[in-house]
Amino acid sequence: MFLAKRLIGGILDVVSNIDPAAFVPSDPPAPRRPLAYAEQNESDEERQFRKVFQQLAGDDMEVSPTELMNILNRIISKHGDLKTDGFSIESCRSMVAVMDSDSTGKLGFHEFKHLWNNIKKWQGVYKTYDTDGSGVIGADELPNAFRAAGFPLNDQLFQMIIRRYSDENGNMDFDNYIGCLVRLDAMCRAFKTLDKDNNGTIKVNVQEWLPVDDVLLRTLNAYWCLQNQSVSTSRCALDHSKDPLCQSTSPPVYACFPTCFATYTM
Repeated sequence: MFLAKRLIGGILDVVSNIDPAAFVPSDPPAPRRPLAYAEQNESDEERQFRKVFQQLAGDDMEVSPTELMNILNRIISKHGDLKTDGFSIESCRSMVAVMDSDSTGKLGFHEFKHLWNNIKKWQGVYKTYDTDGSGVIGADELPNAFRAAGFPLNDQLFQMIIRRYSDENGNMDFDNYIGCLVRLDAMCRAFKTLDKDNNGTIKVNVQEWLPVDDVLLRTLNAYWCLQNQSVSTSRCALDHSKDPLCQSTSPPVYACFPTCFATYTM
């Protein structure tokens, strides 16, 4: 009960620091449909994108965290104007976790397309606010860069993000900017889903939140991923294999804190 209250309190703290009226969520990924249905109803643009997706995803038609890391790093290696250390496997696991609407552990076509379109849009914002061409966004421009991406943050949340995603000078590189926005977007979309009255509040007691459903799980994932932690139905998104307190057996849900101390079973 204490853990649930802590998680919910943390999520509400983050989301309440974003003006609900100003936040414009991206459209959620479309539900999966049989391939035959998709091929008959897709536009020419979607069919072209599906061909590219087939080449990237392979025979299983899904993108794993490792495949996502390879795809993103291959793309950004062609953009010398973007300063980045590359997308890490931990970052890609977190992105898959918050985008994986059907809990397969991988991204299907529509989930990947949703992520891809957001990254393209946010890349344009990033370049716009890299005013000195250094490849990073300076601390002075970051608030505007988040606002332009659809996230008008107050100072409290902005300072939390700076501590987590920026370097010692307050500058943010491309992979950290994208990773942060993916998590903020997932959290706000999940919050909007639970905000039935569209008034910026969720009226629900702790018992009604448990057992954890898919919407809440993705919200928790986004919240803990903001702090480089994760919640997963199958395993920890971070490598805690050397931590004796972290047991990665199924089917427990893991709320991975810095020492992975909280494990609870659904």
